[in-house]
Amino acid sequence: DLHTAYRRQRQMCKETGSLSAFGDSGSVNGYAVEAMRWAVGEGLISGTAAGLLAPQGNATRAQVATILMRFIEGNLS
Repeated sequence: DLHTAYRRQRQMCKETGSLSAFGDSGSVNGYAVEAMRWAVGEGLISGTAAGLLAPQGNATRAQVATILMRFIEGNLS
């Protein structure tokens, strides 16, 4: 399942990305910082055109589909 794949990928990934390039990185809740760094480092999340993560906003269906597609493609290669 997706959760198991996520856990496996998370354990395999030792390096994380930086959130400092995003103007609103300070708005990421503490419990989500590690996961957001991982997602950015893996290229799953690249932020908005305005250079923001928008961590307090809602993800659109297209954004979630893109994240899932990138995750699956990353696990198939």
